[in-house]
Formats: sequence, C-alpha cells, structure tokens
Amino acid sequence: MFTLSTFLIAVILGIFGIATPIALTSLAKTPKMKNLNRIASLVGIISMVAFLCLLTLTETTIDMNSIQIHFTSSSNWFSKHFTSTLTHLDKANVIINSLMLVPLGVMSSQHSIAKGKRFSILKGVATGLAMSCFIECMQCILPIQRTSDFADIIFNTLGAFAGATTMTVYSKLEDLATQKAIQRTIKNYAQELEYQISLQNDLLKPYSKDHSKKNILTDNLEFIKNDITKLSTKECTSKNVPSITLPDEKEDAHCKV
Repeated sequence: MFTLSTFLIAVILGIFGIATPIALTSLAKTPKMKNLNRIASLVGIISMVAFLCLLTLTETTIDMNSIQIHFTSSSNWFSKHFTSTLTHLDKANVIINSLMLVPLGVMSSQHSIAKGKRFSILKGVATGLAMSCFIECMQCILPIQRTSDFADIIFNTLGAFAGATTMTVYSKLEDLATQKAIQRTIKNYAQELEYQISLQNDLLKPYSKDHSKKNILTDNLEFIKNDITKLSTKECTSKNVPSITLPDEKEDAHCKV
C-alpha cells in the first residue's frame, strides 16, 4: 500500500492535463512546434492512461486529503457483473467520475488539432468512451473490490466530452484572434499603400510632359495598385504580408503567393 496526496494529484493533473496542453496549443504556430505539440499530447495520453489504470484497477480509497492504493486481492476472478445505478447517485462519486477523464479528453483533442485533422471533439469523446469501457470491464474481471457500473461510463464519457470541447473551442477562439490580427495588419498596410498612391499622384503632376520620369512613376503606381488588389482578394497571409517599402524597392516588395 502507498498513499498519495489528493491535492498534489489534483495540481499535477491540472498542470499537465489542462494547462500544459493549452499552453502548447497556443505556441504551436510553426511546423516544428506542431510536431512538439503532437508528441507531447501523445505522451500525455499514454501517461494519463497509465495513471487511470493505476487508480482504478487497484484497491483505492479516496478522500479529501489522500489517495490510498492497495495491491491485495479481495475477490475472485470474473465474480462480478455490471450494474446500473442511475438513481440515488453518490454526488462525490459522480464528481470524481466526471472529472477523471477531462484531462484525457483535452489531450486527445489537442493531439487531433496538432495533426491538423478535424473532428477533434468526436475523437476526444471516443478516446474517453474506450478508456471508460476498458476500465469497467477490467474492474469486472480482476479480483479487486470494485463494482462495474454503466453510470461510471456515462459520467466518464461526459468528462472526456467536456475536456475535448474545451480544447477545441479554445483552439477555434485562438485561430479567430489570429485571423483578426492578420486582418488588422493587412488593413494598415492597405491604408499605407493608399497614402503612397496619393503621393505618387502628386508627383506625377510636375512631370506630365517628361515621359521618362512619368513612366517610372506610373510603373510604381501600378505596382502599388496591384498590391492593394492582392490584399483585397486576400491573397496575402500572415506569413507573406509585406512590409511597407519605398517605390524604388518594388522588386522585393511583392507578396509571395
């Protein structure tokens, strides 16, 4: 038997099961960071599965101060069967089962987002459901003083759904904020280009009879107009929004589309 601090376990799960995945998702803006995010979330899923097996497939006593884990046999193999107690539920048991798989849902959704695939909520729920069914089946088979309850599967899956939804919504909100920042950058750039066009128009007036200088300024004017057209058609992205340059630097100012 050994004893773990309930508060310490809660802090560890909060940091590595919730805070770390969200932080990594916030920083995963480059391909290398996304690879790190994918690997970290996979390691987190494996670690969480191992922790859940340790916590649920042994004789475990949980209270507000400590978690006591025993490794002694207290029943016979295959001596139990599934029950269903959706009435007169123990509130503490419901809370524990609901929160237990939240980190697994978060990390499963994070792993799906890092791989650039869709249905991250569905995958998080599927992972939580599979883990919960595995736990309940093993509790029914193993010679431990544990009961297998369909209600536990329901609340475990709801917890995984809450975690996966939280991560997915957070990622969507972050993407929306990034897009708005890009749009502000493009808008500011377009305004600066329009200002340069007005300057070019003013410069064209004195050279209306000097064709050589007028042609140079006209070319620069057309280049600026083309840049504004590209911006208006959203051909520029966050990686290729050009910086404002002087007209004589036009060869290096094109957006790489």
